[in-house]
Amino acid sequence: MSAETPSDPYAKFGFWIPVTDPDRARAFYTAVFDWKCKEKGSASLLEGIKEIYAFTKGGALYGCFFITDKPATPRSEDSPIGVHNVFSVKDIEESLELIEKNGGKIHAGKTSIGPLGFMARFVDTEGNIMGIYAPN
Repeated sequence: MSAETPSDPYAKFGFWIPVTDPDRARAFYTAVFDWKCKEKGSASLLEGIKEIYAFTKGGALYGCFFITDKPATPRSEDSPIGVHNVFSVKDIEESLELIEKNGGKIHAGKTSIGPLGFMARFVDTEGNIMGIYAPN
């Protein structure tokens, strides 16, 4: 399998996650997924986005948290699931414990997805619904 690069058509470039409190989001995602996030954001040149806080995983740029002028999307834990990020983890139960311990909430517990493995969903400290996946 070839590695994806930003120049590959339709390759994943990174995750952009809307936040209201970058310090709280940094603490949560560092504790749960070991992401490294800069403490100081950069002013954005994109309309409607105030600041961008880049984060890395394994030394490579992985994505960013961003602060908008207005809420990025209507958020509700009772909303139907739309597009959301799903992150691969080693152990779903261990990850769900870390999520709750660090201020997140379980949206849907560990659920079989047949021969593909298992998934769960959570609400991060910023109100975003995300997923986690493990093969067993």
